[in-house]
Amino acid sequence: MRLKGFLKFILVGLVLLVIGKPSAKSQTYNNQIGFKSDNDSYLAIKQDRYYTNGIEFFFIHALKNNQNNDSTQLLKTIWGVNVGQKIFNAYAGKTFEIQNVDRPITGYLYASAYMQWLLKNETVFKAELQLGTIGPNALGKETQEFIHNTFKFYKPVGWQFELTNAFGANINLDYLKLLYRTKNKKTDFSLPLKLHLGNNFTGINAAVLFRTGRFNALNNSTATQSNVANNSKANLVKNKEIYFYLRPSFSVVLYDATIQGGLFLANKGPVTYKPKPLVFVHEVGLNYAVNRFNLNLAFIFKSREIESTATVHKYGSIGLGYGF
Repeated sequence: MRLKGFLKFILVGLVLLVIGKPSAKSQTYNNQIGFKSDNDSYLAIKQDRYYTNGIEFFFIHALKNNQNNDSTQLLKTIWGVNVGQKIFNAYAGKTFEIQNVDRPITGYLYASAYMQWLLKNETVFKAELQLGTIGPNALGKETQEFIHNTFKFYKPVGWQFELTNAFGANINLDYLKLLYRTKNKKTDFSLPLKLHLGNNFTGINAAVLFRTGRFNALNNSTATQSNVANNSKANLVKNKEIYFYLRPSFSVVLYDATIQGGLFLANKGPVTYKPKPLVFVHEVGLNYAVNRFNLNLAFIFKSREIESTATVHKYGSIGLGYGF
């Protein structure tokens, strides 16, 4: 069965649920470090294509807020930084002929900084500046060859068709609003919206986030990477979260440099395509947090992204966080 790899992820989460014991007294931390790793091999379906690998490291910090100001709607403010890399292949990791490149081959290396404002009514705003590059400067070839050499996989072929170097900047704006929560507070729905503006990515994403299980409010939850705090009023949270979630979304894609090449380049690379203007993404996963530790396991399905023979794609994601 193709989902065996993902079901193993869920099994790991359930084991952690059994062995994880929350402390008697709830405690939060104002810093968190961690990483997220994406790979299609996590699903054990013997594919190595399209968005084939991603790694991101993050650090977040909750700022000190005025604890005595009851008139403000702001619960807390968080800033964070991310550094990461994404690697994109054609249909196969071994591509010898240019006519078989059904998805442009490139890496995307980036760094970003953001501010996040979380209101008492569980509305969340986020503004991020992201700088990144595609092409050989993104070190996708070197990273993929290192991984394959380390784990004794096959030697990748096809990087001779990589996109041309192109540096870009993006402003990403996020908005999230709680829509509905059941009386027993074990299920809720929220509306996440995202706007990308820049010469690497431009588009809009709209989603519905469904959670069920034991979770905190959206202004204190792993769902929004906000389970950090720096004042007593924001510390009133459950010490443990364990919930399943669904996140179906639609993206309107206006520009994607990993598909179309650098926006301002005349020579964008040997193979480029137009992106599909509308892309459907569905994510299903498990979030687990106890004391200092967070764990996220997810399965992501994406509809066709490119005006080519490229097919749909699916991959797994693992995220870990540590509070201090």
